[in-house]
Amino acid sequence: MGTLVVLRPSIVCCLLYFGICAGIQYILTGCFDQQIGIYTSAKAAEAMKNQTKRFQDSSSFLASGRAMQTSDRSAEAVRHFQQGIMILGDDYLGAGVIDDTPIKYLLAETQLRDKNIRQAASTLERVLETRLNLFAKKYRN
Repeated sequence: MGTLVVLRPSIVCCLLYFGICAGIQYILTGCFDQQIGIYTSAKAAEAMKNQTKRFQDSSSFLASGRAMQTSDRSAEAVRHFQQGIMILGDDYLGAGVIDDTPIKYLLAETQLRDKNIRQAASTLERVLETRLNLFAKKYRN
């Protein structure tokens, strides 16, 4: 006669789980490979559009801050440079880059506390310009 194999419920659950996972993996890597490629391409395009917008917005704040600086409106220039820096965030560093802009930013904050608005604007301008250059270099490829 044949042998009857009795499996515990926990083993059955494990087998079902791994079977389902294997099926999902097959579907994701096999059948829907083209759709996943389209989805990935769309996400990459959206990310690139976002990076371009952030770069353009920060560049606009740099330009307007410089214009305010030349017309002796340093306090407004400071706000524009800070806004440009905030838009870029920390996403300007590429691999292997040594960044001294956080130290310059701290210097600008000290200058603001000491009411050296013109110097703070100049320091923040350099911070934003450097970070924009690093951002462009990181995403150029």
